[in-house]
Amino acid sequence: MRNRYWEGTTISSERSETLLSMSVPATLHGVRVLCLALVGVLREQCEDQQYIDQFESAVAEAANNIVQHGMGVCELARIDVEVIAEGEAVAVSLRDYGPHFDPVAYLEADDDPQVDIHAATESHARVGLKLIRRLVDELEYHRLPNGNQLILRKYLSVPS
Repeated sequence: MRNRYWEGTTISSERSETLLSMSVPATLHGVRVLCLALVGVLREQCEDQQYIDQFESAVAEAANNIVQHGMGVCELARIDVEVIAEGEAVAVSLRDYGPHFDPVAYLEADDDPQVDIHAATESHARVGLKLIRRLVDELEYHRLPNGNQLILRKYLSVPS
């Protein structure tokens, strides 16, 4: 399984199709609505329940992090979501309007693959990003002029 992180890089695909585009309130209820819609879309793309569960968990964690850590000081408390089929992968873009953050610092602070993601001593954001990174194949971050964009990508089959 490929598991990469980089900032500001976009993979272009000749075969991309938007499967879902929506905005949800940056609330726990909004995250639940997002996850229900995501699972419906993923079930149309594949029958692998483990794939669906892992992707849903990663997106739920990312969206919950937006709600809990990014929206407290933001006037525009919503999350814009796009689910895109990219050939053999599905990508989920989460766009928020909260303050910038540096996911590289969280991920590189302790890049030991043996770190217990359930350890209570790590900050929640750091544990959450590590969990997301383990559940998806690629994680992409963009710092935007008025917010953040996090793209989670998971391949339907193991890429060569």
